[in-house]
Amino acid sequence: MRKWKDSIRGRVISVWEKRGRPEGWSVQQTLAVCIEVDEELRAAGCEPAPRFREANTLGNQKYLTNWVQGRDFSWLNPR
Repeated sequence: MRKWKDSIRGRVISVWEKRGRPEGWSVQQTLAVCIEVDEELRAAGCEPAPRFREANTLGNQKYLTNWVQGRDFSWLNPR
């Protein structure tokens, strides 16, 4: 079973919390952190989101942006 902290989303939320839960993170700021986190996971031998990694490798910005917007990041999708 994969742990929450082993997912891109989980690690991005952790980064956001460590930075003081800043308001107003944009989709592009969130995507930049997602890419950083995926690189950390790659270095650790993990691949929790293979299509995300493939899209990043191919430079598919549309897919990456849609991926970020489809995740439940509270600062992007307030309820």
